[in-house]
Amino acid sequence: MWPQFTDCHGVDAVYVYDVPQEEIDQFRWPPQKIKVGNLEIPFVELPHWVGDDKTWDFPPPQIGFPKFRLNFRKYTGFRIDDEPLPMFPFNPQTHRYQIEKVGTGQPFKFQILDSNYNILLETIVPRYEDNCGELKITIEEVTKTDIQICDVSTICEDGKPIGIKLDAGVFVEDTASIKGKRNILPSIDIHQLGIIFDGSIICDIDSIVCNIRTEKILTGIVIDRSGSMSLPISVSDTTIRMVASKNAISNFINNLSDKDSAFIVSFSDDITLDQDITNDKNLLNNAINSLKPADKTKFYGALIFALNHISKNPTPNRFVIALTDGINNLDPEWSNDLKITISKYNIPVYIIALGFSNEPEEVKARQIMDTIAQITKGKVFDVYSASKLDSVYREIQKEITLEDCCNIYFKVPSCEKDSIKFIRLIYAPKDTILLTKVIKLKCADCSKLSFVPPNDDDNQKQVSLQHSIKFIDKDIDLNDLISKLKYPDNSYLKIFDLTGKLLYNEKISNIKSTLYFHNNMSPGLYVLQLIDGTETQVFKFLVY
Repeated sequence: MWPQFTDCHGVDAVYVYDVPQEEIDQFRWPPQKIKVGNLEIPFVELPHWVGDDKTWDFPPPQIGFPKFRLNFRKYTGFRIDDEPLPMFPFNPQTHRYQIEKVGTGQPFKFQILDSNYNILLETIVPRYEDNCGELKITIEEVTKTDIQICDVSTICEDGKPIGIKLDAGVFVEDTASIKGKRNILPSIDIHQLGIIFDGSIICDIDSIVCNIRTEKILTGIVIDRSGSMSLPISVSDTTIRMVASKNAISNFINNLSDKDSAFIVSFSDDITLDQDITNDKNLLNNAINSLKPADKTKFYGALIFALNHISKNPTPNRFVIALTDGINNLDPEWSNDLKITISKYNIPVYIIALGFSNEPEEVKARQIMDTIAQITKGKVFDVYSASKLDSVYREIQKEITLEDCCNIYFKVPSCEKDSIKFIRLIYAPKDTILLTKVIKLKCADCSKLSFVPPNDDDNQKQVSLQHSIKFIDKDIDLNDLISKLKYPDNSYLKIFDLTGKLLYNEKISNIKSTLYFHNNMSPGLYVLQLIDGTETQVFKFLVY
């Protein structure tokens, strides 16, 4: 898009990230900021996710009569089965984004949208005339054992590239797992892995780090409030279904990280958004506690409502957990069209079937739930007791908060700024089996990474500093972070090496100075966790 750029950049699969000034000057694209009187306020800031469903009139009414109307979700960006890609973190190096979809037997659909709505003409105006460059899409079948590469980045020291961080996983089929697969990279022999960088074999992988979550999660909580929810769970457990459900969901909410969010949808004859997206646990719990059972069951309609609502949110890690205790008995009924609609959202759905019997209608409804789970990469749970219900929500929470990919670190001889390198990851579980994936890397500008110097401390002047540190990817003032903790009396500083071994674990209130925590550490890469109550911040740093 936009050949005014010499390298035809500006748009990738998930973001509009740069726009020529002449496009803005000629009112063909809105600016990042606009002037209203003496104020300059943000407008359409870049990079901008193509799943944003807001409609932007430009110029805005307070400036002048609009000449066109832009809606990213309707008119711009890539679409897979009519849905935009989730709002992955913007990747300015590779512009590579990866998703998985379960096959439904229907044709796979891919589109590129490049239009806007012209108000004067009262029609959608295509803008394909200024497109340029090339696009590469790779569609691969995920086999029972498969390599997945999530991301890649350059690691720098003293303004020079010294290594690569490759985010990857080796997955095997696992029917016991909620996700239907399991990453075995943390447990395999490191000698079964190989790296080819820029055509040369890398003999030594420095380390592998797994299961350190940095991304936030959004959960759509869907709960049945039909009349049957006032009945006991089963003959063996007489706990009222609604009471058990409220307790289990409240425990789920209370165990959310402070950076995670959720929303509440309930259904009977109608469907209500009882609490919109928030990370306020009190609001979520109040919405759950206010529900009262009555009337019939509009399960499929509630599921579509929740999927549509969550799909418009930019959080990449999105899940829907739906609880129902009976068959759907209101429109929409189950159909092939409904199946296709659900699959297009590409959002995992976990269904809890509470107290289902062996009656033919409930058996059929249970089979439909299996289909929904299969096409969304979710799972169905049969529950007949309050204790099982609580454990199911805990199991789901554990699974959705695990990171899929591990961090693989290895040294490289050179990686000049903006040079293009290809990295191939190889896994050889047996002599006759070889799995491999490749990713392209645009080497980073190492000058953008800053050094964090150690400062003198009046109480520590006699200590001889052995090493200095540098935080990777971010400028970090650790003392400033600690001074802003919400729960300093219940906060910890933890350090891990790249094998996941815990090296340092100290309560913040016991630490006299953070300037010397690295004093006895060997040179290398490490992971720091700053735990503030239930919220965790994760940083990688280099000791040298």
